Amino acid sequence: MSKIEQVTHDPDWQEPYGLSLGIKANGLVFVSGQIGNDETDELVGPDFVSQARQTFKNIRTVMEAAGGSLSDIVKLTIMVKDISAARKIKPIIDEFFAKPYPATTLFQVVSLGHTEALLEIEAIAVAR
Repeated sequence: MSKIEQVTHDPDWQEPYGLSLGIKANGLVFVSGQIGNDETDELVGPDFVSQARQTFKNIRTVMEAAGGSLSDIVKLTIMVKDISAARKIKPIIDEFFAKPYPATTLFQVVSLGHTEALLEIEAIAVAR
């Protein structure tokens, strides 16, 4: 039987919505979809680049709370509201990751849970 553990952080910006920041199970960390909000649940800005940077900072915070780091991430799923903004994501990924980069899927969505969010990213990592 595998152990399933909720990843928590104080403050936990997803707890008011009944969501987990992440789950550790079977040697993996599953990071819930993150957006460009700060710890008070406010978006950091209206533009794609600032939201993307904050989103990766949030993922880093969750990974650290899980006892890991961004280098443990093996898979990213990136959802964007405007596919033309996708070209802006590579330089930001380079700020947070080194080779080998995580396997990545990127696609456009009609809407996200936060109406003003421009992207959402979820991750899967190897647990430490």
